[in-house]
Amino acid sequence: MQAKKNKSSSDSEYGGGAEHTSNARGSSKNMHEKGGLEIQKIKEVKKRILGDIEHRIRKKKIIIIINMREFINRVVSITLRNKTYFQGVLINLSDDWCYLKYIPVDYIVDGFVLINRRYIANIEMTDDDIFTENILKLKGIISEKNVKLDINNNVNLLLDLRSKIEIIKIELKDHHKAYIGKINIIREHSVKIHLFSPNATWLELGTFLYKEIRAIYFDDDYINSLKLILPSII
Repeated sequence: MQAKKNKSSSDSEYGGGAEHTSNARGSSKNMHEKGGLEIQKIKEVKKRILGDIEHRIRKKKIIIIINMREFINRVVSITLRNKTYFQGVLINLSDDWCYLKYIPVDYIVDGFVLINRRYIANIEMTDDDIFTENILKLKGIISEKNVKLDINNNVNLLLDLRSKIEIIKIELKDHHKAYIGKINIIREHSVKIHLFSPNATWLELGTFLYKEIRAIYFDDDYINSLKLILPSII
């Protein structure tokens, strides 16, 4: 009778242990689920914060461009990150490019230049720019019509240049390197140009990444002079 009681007691203890283990597992599972929900909430908050930051940055860029549009048809000074200086009449600008009627010296306009905005440190209008602008207005240069180009993305820009201009000079991020040629093949991230020498002799095809092009020049006196003696491509 006592043995039966002991067995019953033993069963009771085992049963209690099993119930305790089950409760522990349930508690662990609840904690795991709770932890998963907390992590999910953190991820959602993080995503919301990052989305808000991205929206603010995009909004700030738009505001900057809108403010910069006040300079369109005005003479501006542009300083690049390597301290190179440009002056010109601002025709248009986008997130990627500034399109200028180029003023290489004093009050002389010579062709056009597109400057890659990734290399620009500052755009401003100085007293000298205002003085130059007044002279150019008297010369009738400010009001002259310009070639319309789609500068909102690289591919469209190069397609426009190929159909309307053909011959361009590109300057790479290393400002000691510049190439002149005819736009050949346009890709998503690069362009192939059929190069020619300073003696107007056709050379090989060169491939250039858009992100490494610091500036694109066209319709200036140097390029137009070489075009006069440039032979046809065989």
